[in-house]
Amino acid sequence: MLTVDRADALVVQCVVAIGDEDLHRSHFWVRDATTDGLRPLEKYLDGMTEIRMIQDVLLERARRFDVP
Repeated sequence: MLTVDRADALVVQCVVAIGDEDLHRSHFWVRDATTDGLRPLEKYLDGMTEIRMIQDVLLERARRFDVP
């Protein structure tokens, strides 16, 4: 999805996604607990619909450009 014009660069493109929404949601609980609330759980849970939509767009774009 991007061009790197450097002879010394090794560029590996991939997209990591979580197919199961409940599992995805659980990651925010873990992150909240391990960061002492620096990244507030409620903010991410409230935005879950948008987060999943963004993931879908990224996955579609990756498929279009043959990015695993």
